[in-house]
Amino acid sequence: MTEELLKLIFYFESSAKTELDIIQWAMNQVINGNQSDAILKLANLSGNEERHVKGLFKTALEEMGYKYPQKEVFGIYRMKLIAESVI
Repeated sequence: MTEELLKLIFYFESSAKTELDIIQWAMNQVINGNQSDAILKLANLSGNEERHVKGLFKTALEEMGYKYPQKEVFGIYRMKLIAESVI
């Protein structure tokens, strides 16, 4: 999993990113040629279907060969961000 993707997931889980940010990510994936079923569904969600975002996002990651990170990973990532800001 790329650093950029992990950062997106981290901020989504901490509510700093919204469902619309995830939908925008999916749209960018489609533009860049990734047209898996879940990404296409995610990119086509409308504002009133935001409750489906997390499930489709997890499925899209699985289709890309990634596993949605466990909560422990977010704690480690948070420590990394703090350490980077201190240095």
